[in-house]
Order: sequence, then C-alpha cells, then structure tokens
Amino acid sequence: MNRCPENDKILLFCEHELSDVERSQFELHLKTCAECRRELEQTVADDALLRAGIDEAFARHRVSNRIMAQIRNEKTATPVADSHKGWRYFWLTAFALLTIITVVSLYTPTPAKYHGRVGAVMLQALNEKSMLQSEKLAVDQVCDLATVEPAKLDGCFLFTVTSGQTSVFKMSGQAIARINQGLPEFTDAKATFELVSGAIITILVNGSPLKLERKTIIPAPFNTSDLAPDRPDLPSAHLPSVASTSCASDAIIDCMSETPCIIDNSAANASAATPAVEAVPGSATWVDPTQPPGKNPFADEPLKLDGN
Repeated sequence: MNRCPENDKILLFCEHELSDVERSQFELHLKTCAECRRELEQTVADDALLRAGIDEAFARHRVSNRIMAQIRNEKTATPVADSHKGWRYFWLTAFALLTIITVVSLYTPTPAKYHGRVGAVMLQALNEKSMLQSEKLAVDQVCDLATVEPAKLDGCFLFTVTSGQTSVFKMSGQAIARINQGLPEFTDAKATFELVSGAIITILVNGSPLKLERKTIIPAPFNTSDLAPDRPDLPSAHLPSVASTSCASDAIIDCMSETPCIIDNSAANASAATPAVEAVPGSATWVDPTQPPGKNPFADEPLKLDGN
C-alpha cells in the first residue's frame, strides 16, 4: 500500500507550524485524501486525550498547591501558657515534703541532750557526818532527791540514778543537788564525785556537763579526808623472815609495831659477841651489818670464789 506523501504534514498541521499557504494547500488535500483525513482525526483524538490527562494532572497539582498554600498561610495557634502551673507543682511538692517531715518527727523520739537522762535519783547517807538541809541523817538513810530538792548536802552520799540503766556514784563534800532537765545537777559544788557501779552517766557540776566513768575521781578544791566513811583497821602486814646462820632455833617475831625488832635466842644466851640484826629504814629487807663480804648468808662456811 502506497503511503500518501502529504502524511508528514499532519503533525505540523496539528501543531500549527505550517505557513498560511501550506496550510491552505493541506486543507485542500484533506478534502480529496481520505487516508490523510482519517490520520488527522486519529492524531487530533490522541492529542485531545493527552491534553485532558495533562490538564487533570495539573488541576490536581493546582489543588494541592492551593491546599498547601492555605496550610502555610494558616497561623498556628499558640497554646496559652498556664502561669499557675509551675506554682501548682511547687506547692504540691512542698506539701508532700512537709507531710513526710511531720510524720517522721512524730515517730522519732526526741534525742537526749546528754547521756544519763534520769527518771529518779535516790541519795543515801554513808556516815553519821552526812547532813541534808543542815540536819544530820542517820547512816544508810535514803531520800528521794525529787522530794527534797534543792537539797543542800554536806558529807558523803551515795546516789542511785535509775533511767534506762542504773548508775551509782558517790559524792564527798558540799553541794546543792537538784534535777535539771532530767539530769542530776550540783551547784556551788566543793566535792569529789566517783562512779561506783553501773553505766556511764553524765551529771552537771557548776553548770558544766561532766561524764563519770569507772575509776575517775573529780578532785575537790579542799581536803575531804575527814568526810570519808570509817574504815576498819587492817592487821599489820607480815614481814619477811630472816635466815639464821646458827644452829639454834629461829627467832620468834611477836606483834609487830611500827619499828619491828627481832629477838634472837642465840644472841640472848651468848653475849654481845653476836650483835642483833638491824633493819634499814625504808626497806623491807633485813641486813646484818656484821656479815663480811663474800659470806654466804645461808651457810656457815665462807664462799669460795676461786671457781672450785
């Protein structure tokens, strides 16, 4: 089948690229050529379909652009800040902390200011010279300090303090005793204090806390030996025996006095040839001044110093 030579001008005709003369000639040719006319109609239909799709795509794009433009132009509403929100959190936190502190303080016992806070203090006179409120007390007479405070004391007293643990201490001298904020207090004190038994305790002496421990004595500004309780006389200490160098029986030591003496039977029977043994003052050893050097005190024979 022969193709029409004017077929190449169909696209140019559709695109309006032919000159007026060529366009007029091609229109005359279309009236006589059915093939070119049919090809032109097909091309126009395809072009219309293509333009419709393009227009639809651009329409959608224009709609999208319009919507996006509206979104961009729309002012974002800034949320209104709550000025009381921060204060609300602050007060809630403060209230919670205050509640916790209150509960803890209610269930926590109050700490003692000093060790030795007491519940009751009993005092006992130790000798007949002990005086309470300028009145003599009988030996071993017991009083409750809470009932007689302020108690003016003069003498030797034994204090029994009851609290969580029991403590017993001794006071010798003069003082005014009372219970101050749960502690034994001694004012105008001119006395010595000594813990006798029990737990360590703290007392107030002339306004200052003083801890009493075992074997601790607080010295007084004056001599309190006359206030000490009477002590029974102890028997004289036994002095060491002296070895005798004679064959006679040992000397008999009678009741010892401050200056002990020895009675030697051999010395009494013989004569002044054998002097008595003398005691050196300040020493517990008996020395025989007649004993020559090198003489064995436990034998009658002299020592041999030649090594045999």
